[in-house]
Amino acid sequence: PPPLTGLTEEDRAAATPLAVPDWAAHCAPKKPPPARGWFSKKPSSEAASSAEAIDPDDEPRVRLVRPEDGSGGVGIEVTLSTEASMLRLALRLAAPGTAKLACLKLTASDGFGAGTAGALTAAGDGFALLCRGLATALGGAESLSTLRELSISKINVSDAAAATLASALAGHPTLTSLELWNVALEDEGAFAVAQLAAPPPNGNAALKSLNLGRSLIGPEAREKLDAIIDRERVHAQLY
Repeated sequence: PPPLTGLTEEDRAAATPLAVPDWAAHCAPKKPPPARGWFSKKPSSEAASSAEAIDPDDEPRVRLVRPEDGSGGVGIEVTLSTEASMLRLALRLAAPGTAKLACLKLTASDGFGAGTAGALTAAGDGFALLCRGLATALGGAESLSTLRELSISKINVSDAAAATLASALAGHPTLTSLELWNVALEDEGAFAVAQLAAPPPNGNAALKSLNLGRSLIGPEAREKLDAIIDRERVHAQLY
């Protein structure tokens, strides 16, 4: 993958209108619009077209969750259905003024059966923007600067995407838990991510837990991964 950078001024400008200053308010149930009577004013064509501009599938479904480490802070679980929904979430996280998160869990809508990976891949502009936001050492998103837990599930993560994500998280000062579960992760991608759990100075000193469960990692690769991971510092699951 190309060298990773942090957020650009263009990224921040594009993201600003989607800022989320309060995640609790953002996740609160939305009130239905009032019923219109015969003499109610009809919405203008401009307002109607604006409302129709966003496909419902492109709006990420977000709910509040508690960080599993019990240290407090705000956590969200986001269900994504399309590449556009990934981009929309990444823009919200990149926006100046978006509230900080302690926990971020990303998952995709089910594929063929409950718990199966969907068709969503970590290969588009949305995932690239998310990685730039996670790259705190390079000027990433303020909302992700104190992130402690990151979980990605049921989204196909290629070797290149895994390498980009690992580069973004290499200098993250607070990330203690990383999970890539059921993401079709293969050997080369697993090697890139496992470097985060390597002994210092190569690994991420803050990381304490790494879960690469339900992956496509081969038996020989697992042995090599065991040799990379600092088992005294990081609790790792590779199956």
